[in-house]
Amino acid sequence: MSAPVILAAMPSDAKIIARNLRKQSVKEVERVGGAKVEQIEAAIKRAQYSWTGWVDGEIACIWGIETVTIMADEATLWMISTPLVEKHAFTFVRKSQIFIRELMKQRFKLIHGMVSADFERSIAWLKWLGFKINAAQNGMCYFHMNRV
Repeated sequence: MSAPVILAAMPSDAKIIARNLRKQSVKEVERVGGAKVEQIEAAIKRAQYSWTGWVDGEIACIWGIETVTIMADEATLWMISTPLVEKHAFTFVRKSQIFIRELMKQRFKLIHGMVSADFERSIAWLKWLGFKINAAQNGMCYFHMNRV
C-alpha cells in the first residue's frame, strides 16, 4: 500500500469518485440536485482551488474552495469522500490542515460553508481543521474560520 497523494482535482475525477461515494456524500449531492457525476464535475470546475486525495490509484476524497468572484477574500469549502478516506483519516486531516492554513495565510480572510448536522465525521474533520461549528438550524450547521 502506497502513501496517500493529494493532487489538483480534475473534472474527470468525478466519474471515478461517483462510483464509491460515502452515504453522506451521496445524500449531499442529492440535496443539491442533479446527477452525481455532473454535480461533482460542476463543483470542481467552479472551484478556484480543488484537490483529489488518492490512495493506490483510487480516490479517497475531493475537496475544493469556491469564491463569488476571483478577487474575493472569502470562500466556501466543500468536500465529498469515499469510505477509503476513513482508512487514511490522519493523513488526509493533516494534509488538509496544511492546505487550509496556507489558504488562510495567503489569500482568504474567511472560509465557511454548510454541513448536514448528522454528518458526524465531516463535522469532526472540520473541527480538526480549526473551523467553528454553529448550532444546527433546519438540519444544517454553518461552519467558519476567520483569519487571525
